[in-house]
Amino acid sequence: MINVKEVDRTYFDLYDRVSMNVEVRSIYKLKRLDSGLGGFIFDEVPVKECIKDYSKYEIAKEYEKTFDISTWRFY
Repeated sequence: MINVKEVDRTYFDLYDRVSMNVEVRSIYKLKRLDSGLGGFIFDEVPVKECIKDYSKYEIAKEYEKTFDISTWRFY
């Protein structure tokens, strides 16, 4: 069973502790067919493996510095 609970800004510290790491092994490159008129293909291209840490870009405790979150909902 999954429980869903709406929370307020007092939970931001806990939210910021959630790992937002993504393991990267490949990227997708866009290939245009007939200069784009024939559509597109995404080619998967292997890259050197790395971990991207997106938590350094998204810090919930700082949302109010940039946004009016008065009508936002957090779960």
